[in-house]
Amino acid sequence: MIGNEIRVVKTSEHAEVLKLWENSVRASHDFITETDIEDYRLLISNSLWGMEVFCVENANQMQGFIALADRKVQLLFVRPDVFGQGIGKKLMHFAIQHWQA
Repeated sequence: MIGNEIRVVKTSEHAEVLKLWENSVRASHDFITETDIEDYRLLISNSLWGMEVFCVENANQMQGFIALADRKVQLLFVRPDVFGQGIGKKLMHFAIQHWQA
């Protein structure tokens, strides 16, 4: 986890954010149906444009992201292979310290 930095997600990276979101949901939300995933993917894809999105990156790979709107956390997801490594906590601390979320 050391060395991972938080940075702004570019709009050109929204597809990567959506893929990370989907992988995380599939690994942690076994009650979500395929239809739900498709519906949420479209909703999130359209919503990202109106949010401030930040990610933790390591070795040029997005490890997790947080999306904020109106000083509220709207989305927070982490790659399944790095669950439990403090990435979500780091993103939440960032949101609280820098955005008073």
